Amino acid sequence: MKTTLVFASIFTLFTITSCGEKDSICDCIDASNKLNEASSKVLVKEATAKDEKTLKTLRAEKKKKCAEFENMSGTEMMERKESCGE
Repeated sequence: MKTTLVFASIFTLFTITSCGEKDSICDCIDASNKLNEASSKVLVKEATAKDEKTLKTLRAEKKKKCAEFENMSGTEMMERKESCGE
């Protein structure tokens, strides 16, 4: 009986903890938004070396965070995006 109670408690704790985590697609969306914002700023003015370095860093960050979603369907992506609270 005690063993069952311990396992049930651990399972409940694990479930509560994992449900509260932010979906990894949210990090991808955030990285994409940052890159889009920085890119649009550079388009309206002449890019400096600092701007180029920032864009390069943001592209690498986006590529890393969005790699697992490259082959995801648009429908599934939109459904998961809803979990981000946007």
